[in-house]
Amino acid sequence: VYLEICDPQTGQPVEPGNTGEIVATTFNRAYPLLRFGTGDLGAIAAEPTADGHQHLLGLFGRSGEAIKVRGMFLHPNQLMAAKTQFPQIKHLQAVITRPENADVVTLKVELEPGGSGDGLGDQLKALAQAAIRLRIDEVQIVPAGEIDPAQRAVRDERKWE
Repeated sequence: VYLEICDPQTGQPVEPGNTGEIVATTFNRAYPLLRFGTGDLGAIAAEPTADGHQHLLGLFGRSGEAIKVRGMFLHPNQLMAAKTQFPQIKHLQAVITRPENADVVTLKVELEPGGSGDGLGDQLKALAQAAIRLRIDEVQIVPAGEIDPAQRAVRDERKWE
């Protein structure tokens, strides 16, 4: 495997030690990958290890809007598609946390004025499970104005310890 760290916007390699998107090339005949952008942010050490290998300094987040949760990607456009099916929803936001080393997906829902949230949580959970095979752990109806539409629709608040 050959790793590059590249600027997410240009695809050009960055200097060793700088953060960028991890791009992998594998030379496996059964499943070759050429410059596969993982979407993960990382950095490679300026100097190779004693045996000449690249040394990944760590993972520092995601370069795109999609967040990987329990092996599945959650894209903001999936939330927007779900929102269109429920006219009573004004804003929708997914928050990913990791208490006790287990991913937890919470959907925050802000309703339109006069909108009803009755049964909405179960409907959203069922839709997510069927459409993207992702279990939603909790649906919270939040007060008006709590969700800032300028923020990311999918927020990753996990702490990796």
